[in-house]
Amino acid sequence: AVAAPELRNMGTIGGNICQSVRCPYYRNEYNDFPCLRKVQGNLCFALTGYNRKYHSVFGAVNGCVAVCPSDVAIALVAMNGSVMTSANRTIAAADFFTAKVAPNGEGITTLNAGEIVTEIQVPTPAAGAKSTYLKFAFRKSIDFAVVSVAAMATVSGGNAANASIVLGGVYNTPRRAEAAQTAINGKALNATNAAAAGDAAVTGAVALSQNQYKLQIIKVLTRKALLALA
Repeated sequence: AVAAPELRNMGTIGGNICQSVRCPYYRNEYNDFPCLRKVQGNLCFALTGYNRKYHSVFGAVNGCVAVCPSDVAIALVAMNGSVMTSANRTIAAADFFTAKVAPNGEGITTLNAGEIVTEIQVPTPAAGAKSTYLKFAFRKSIDFAVVSVAAMATVSGGNAANASIVLGGVYNTPRRAEAAQTAINGKALNATNAAAAGDAAVTGAVALSQNQYKLQIIKVLTRKALLALA
């Protein structure tokens, strides 16, 4: 689900989690738009312009609505992973990704200048833990996620515990769906409860003019992800 075979053969997991945003105003070929993520930029053009695919539905951070593009990032946060760096730092995945906006195109991660990712660690899941990752993209694995959901929970007797639900493609960083986690914890993984958790996953949403459709995708993918754990 991360990329086409050619990219998976050449790319690295470290590169995947450190890649920059896909917003067309930032990535414009001729640098025509002086957006917030560029030198001397002072405006997020997506707020009132094109914001259909790779833009937040949970508000702007420091004025920017470009979303975290990494598939791996979402799963890494859901599984409580950690990132090690060349500066001998160990950073929890949830803290590795940042919503800050620097005037030089950086601000995707908390890496310092000259610092690189050297290792990624994922703790051994608890007994009975199940996990899944679902992604909605217009061109499946060769495209970036419009919405993605990584879900993990300890399942016993058909009930969920310690649920971890993280959304991708919808916010500046991987977004933990805390309301959805609360809605499913301690309950049976059935259609009714999964649907309720899906509805809860959009708590706090502030969709833009062209991406309100993503809210329904969040609900559906969250429901499907939880039912996949049953």
